[in-house]
Amino acid sequence: MKSKLVYIATAIALILLTVSMASVMAWTSKETRNIPPFVVGNAQTEAAKVGTFNYAYKIKSVNNGDYVATFPDGHTNTITISNCNGTHFDWSSESPISAVIVKGGTAVNIFYYDPAAASDALLYAPINPETEMPYGLSHVTFCWNVPHQEIPEVPLGTVAAIVSMMIAFAAYFTLRKPKSIQL
Repeated sequence: MKSKLVYIATAIALILLTVSMASVMAWTSKETRNIPPFVVGNAQTEAAKVGTFNYAYKIKSVNNGDYVATFPDGHTNTITISNCNGTHFDWSSESPISAVIVKGGTAVNIFYYDPAAASDALLYAPINPETEMPYGLSHVTFCWNVPHQEIPEVPLGTVAAIVSMMIAFAAYFTLRKPKSIQL
């Protein structure tokens, strides 16, 4: 009877662990919006048109390299552009980015990240209807907020996984049959 209970408790704990881990391993979602026409401005003006951000940095000539954004409050962020071919590029950043505005032609593609991301690949300007290919990259604006320095919240899935493991171990050690050892 006890061994059945151990198996049942272990099975339940494993099911709970699997479900909770699936919720923990959710991917960053990325949403792309095309907004034509887009009136350009400085980085803060462009960022204000697409969301509420503490920081924005505009790269006027998009080429491979490191770009260091420095702000009056002392915040800095290094953004790296790589694999740039004139129409597509990859990026990475020290601070997580919430939105990237990619200008080409008279419109922009806005790539939103929720939660904020530290890198992405193959971003591009809007599609030119005459060629059905992306416009050449005019400029790129990165938008972000610096997270507050708080104690991070533990996701519910992580709590469920820990509790499930504790229940499984408690059930196992409580219900297992002790083996006798002869001396």
